[in-house]
Amino acid sequence: ENRRFMYSINYWSINLSIGLGSLLGGFLFKSYRFELFITLTIATLITLILASFFMTETYVSNKTMITKPFNVLKDIIANYQLVMKDTRFLWFSFASLLIMALEFQTNNYIAVRLEQEFISRFVDLFHVLSFELDGIKMLSWLRVENTFLIVLATALMNRLMSKYKDTNVLYIGLGLYTVGFSLLGFINGIAILLIAMLVLTIGELMYVPVRQAYLADSINDDSRSSYMAVNSLVFQGAKIIGALGLTLGVIIPSWGMAFLYLLMGIIGMLIFYRLMSRRSGG
Repeated sequence: ENRRFMYSINYWSINLSIGLGSLLGGFLFKSYRFELFITLTIATLITLILASFFMTETYVSNKTMITKPFNVLKDIIANYQLVMKDTRFLWFSFASLLIMALEFQTNNYIAVRLEQEFISRFVDLFHVLSFELDGIKMLSWLRVENTFLIVLATALMNRLMSKYKDTNVLYIGLGLYTVGFSLLGFINGIAILLIAMLVLTIGELMYVPVRQAYLADSINDDSRSSYMAVNSLVFQGAKIIGALGLTLGVIIPSWGMAFLYLLMGIIGMLIFYRLMSRRSGG
């Protein structure tokens, strides 16, 4: 019953670490590269120690443990076959692939588009901070906004959304997320770009915990590792689609890419809607 909340906390910690890591890396990489790598090595060792000695498995399988290497390999293959026969999980993975692919457009097509189409301008903030804003700097500000909002608003959003049905939160979140990325695909106005990032971040905070909780609820406990291994391929596939956006952007105008983002989001939403309807018996 606490899965959605815990996935929100997990998502918050990931984004906080990415934000802090990007900040530290940006300042330290050039002048303190060796010290930075030593720190990363120590952090990795601490993670290994925490995972090995301070985390315990709470799930106890009813299956008898098998120690023969051949039987272990046979059991692994059987588990993957079980996953590949689970059509509901495969459709869930495909929908997740379409939605997650939108995120990887940020550092691919959207970054290149802003560099090429965004008109550089001089910005004067309240006569205190003045600077020239080009496409790459605009993208940096958008990423800062996204990270800042996620770090500050995750707990608040989780509390607000706990009053509503998971399915409604998922659909609305996916809708906002899709609309936000569609706007980023062709808009060049500063205010609208910032609003688009605000909209998609709110959608992100809404749909991610529900999606993760659905993933945890829908898989077989005895084959959890196999399910999660296949699910990890969604991340790699989304990265490929993100890179593919650069190629498509050469032949498709920005408004066409925005329409493509909208189409991907709608298809993903329809698949999730179908899965949720079957789950609830609709």
